[in-house]
Amino acid sequence: MDKTKSLYKSHEKIYHNNFLYPMNSLSSLFYLVPIFFIDDYFGKFILLGLTISSTLWWAKQTKMSHYFDLLFLSSTLIWSLSLITKNNLFNYFIIPIVFIRNKNNLYKNIIIVAFMLALIVSNTNIVARTIFILSLLSKMSDTYCGNKYGTAIFHILSSIAICFI
Repeated sequence: MDKTKSLYKSHEKIYHNNFLYPMNSLSSLFYLVPIFFIDDYFGKFILLGLTISSTLWWAKQTKMSHYFDLLFLSSTLIWSLSLITKNNLFNYFIIPIVFIRNKNNLYKNIIIVAFMLALIVSNTNIVARTIFILSLLSKMSDTYCGNKYGTAIFHILSSIAICFI
C-alpha cells in the first residue's frame, strides 16, 4: 500500500490496519452537517469531497487520500473566504492547487495555513471566528501536545464554524 505521512500527525492510537484512526475518521463525517445549512452547490460539492477524502485519509493514510484531503481542505478554506469577503474571484485559486504535487505536500500545507490565517483575519462573525480558532488550537494540541482527540475535535468544531459562514 502506498502509505504517506501527514505534516500534522495525530496521537490517536492506531486501531487496526484497515481502519487506522477511528475517531479522526468518523469525526470527518461532521463535514456533512454544513451541507444542510448552505445553498451554494459548489460549497456542497467541496464539503462532500472533504468529508469523503478526510474519512479515507484517517482510515487508510494512502497518498491518494492525502492528496484529495489536502485539495478539498484548501478548497473549503478558499471557498469560505470567498463567502466571507463576498468575492467569488477567490475560488479561482482552487484551480492551480489541483496541479500542485510535491513529495511531502509542503506547498499545499503552506497554502492551507495562509488561507486559515486569512479566514481568521477577515471573518467578522465573532462566533464563527472563535469556534474556528478553538478548532485550530485543538488540532495543534493533538500534533504538538499529544491530545489524542484533538483532530477529532478539530473536525467537529471546524464543521460547526462553517455553518456560521
